[in-house]
Amino acid sequence: MLDTVLRSHKVATTARQGATPSRRVALASGFLLCAALVGISKPAHAWEWGWGPKVTGSGHITTTTRAVSGFTGIDLTIPADVKIVQGSTEGLTLETDDNIAPLVETVVEKGRLVIRMQKKTGSINTKVLRMTVNVRTIEQLEVSGSGNITADKLL
Repeated sequence: MLDTVLRSHKVATTARQGATPSRRVALASGFLLCAALVGISKPAHAWEWGWGPKVTGSGHITTTTRAVSGFTGIDLTIPADVKIVQGSTEGLTLETDDNIAPLVETVVEKGRLVIRMQKKTGSINTKVLRMTVNVRTIEQLEVSGSGNITADKLL
């Protein structure tokens, strides 16, 4: 009797183990099929993926001043060079191509100056994307991506 129970347990265990690899193969095949269908149905151009068009700088560099205040942190999410100058005023000076400048958002959210591209903006191609941020006090800096934040002296 015990021998029969052990044999049936061994058969059931073997059957379960045998089904697992085929399930894995079926799941992997289904996943690859879905990925392939998505890959061939979406064009390679960024603007058709929903990220927006690639924008190339015009070569005409302009400097604009923006009024930003009420922040103690900076969150940089674009490939810009940001220099922090500490003093008695707050504000931002942006130096870049005249067609890139309107695409750069500088907003204060929850006490942080967020520097990002407008939504639906794809990649940008510019030789100059510099900012000088005047701060009274700075407590937090965050760079997401390939930007740089520098300061000569902070108190």
